[in-house]
Amino acid sequence: MSRGYSERSEGAPPLSPEEIEEAVKIAMEEGAVAIYLFGSAARGKFVRGLSDIDLLVVTESPPPYRAKTKHIDAGDVNIIYMSIQEVCIAYMRGNSLVREALEEGKLVWGREVKCR
Repeated sequence: MSRGYSERSEGAPPLSPEEIEEAVKIAMEEGAVAIYLFGSAARGKFVRGLSDIDLLVVTESPPPYRAKTKHIDAGDVNIIYMSIQEVCIAYMRGNSLVREALEEGKLVWGREVKCR
């Protein structure tokens, strides 16, 4: 019988706080004001070996790059970098990724970003 993607592999431990901290250290950028964990890891549906760790890094000014992917033992860490202004514009325009990060994600570092 095939295993669905949303099922956790038997015996595979969930994502640990230490692994989240390791991902945040990779994502840290000078000028960062907030880092949000979103996607399956934030919803508690992380599947080791199948899921990745999604982070939105919000910076004070436009970042030098937009995205990067790194690998840690828990899996790939996908990092998206956006300035506060870019995040708020995207949020107001209904960008699903930004809305998911701010509304359903978990703030793992910094201060909450509020777009009005």
